[in-house]
Amino acid sequence: MNKNMKKSIHLIIAVIVLISMFACSNAYKKLIPYTFNGKTVAAVVTSTPWGNVTTNSYFSIGSSGKSKSDDVLNTLINIGTTVINSIEAGKAQAKMDSAMKHVDVAGIIKSQTLKQGSNILHYNPINDTHTADFLFSITINSYGIGANSWASSVNFNMDVTLKIYDNHTSTLIWKVNVTESRPVSSSFFLTGTTAVGNVLTALQLSQLTADQMKTGFTHMAEFTANEIINKLQKDYAKSRDAKK
Repeated sequence: MNKNMKKSIHLIIAVIVLISMFACSNAYKKLIPYTFNGKTVAAVVTSTPWGNVTTNSYFSIGSSGKSKSDDVLNTLINIGTTVINSIEAGKAQAKMDSAMKHVDVAGIIKSQTLKQGSNILHYNPINDTHTADFLFSITINSYGIGANSWASSVNFNMDVTLKIYDNHTSTLIWKVNVTESRPVSSSFFLTGTTAVGNVLTALQLSQLTADQMKTGFTHMAEFTANEIINKLQKDYAKSRDAKK
């Protein structure tokens, strides 16, 4: 590839990044004509239809029996190569599978986003996506926890997109992408505290009970909803200031 072509590609990438940043920074402007107070809001959640995930050698997470579109937990665990023996890995997998079957990640993100949003924007959350004044469309692009090895720290990673539509006109009035990558602490699984401290290794995570894992996975879904609403709250506040 010649130098001129490389420069052209870099320029194109830079322009795309700048356009993306500008669009994100001005997303609140589309909210200016709208108010949510007293209106009805419904939500839908979609996710990429992942297949089963197998790590480098020992760990395989099977389907939980849900439909492909709802089986977010298929990709919840992603551990790299390690020295852990197959017997311990099998025990850990059984506990994780048990915990996964009792946590509806997509459902929690949907319900918590609606609930927390209603506390801030004072709308009425409903289930009927046809009659609601506004529709929250939540797309879970990627979601889960991962570690490079059983001896390394565990990170919680998410990439979620929220779009808000005027449900009467099908007009897209707001969009945000919420990404997060943060170390997972023991308190996240035991008490729900999100402060980083006493970071878990993959091996320590595998030694938690199924109930502790269930608690942690539930807290992760709730944390995701918090992050989504924090973004919405900031942009909605900007739109009210701009309207004055």
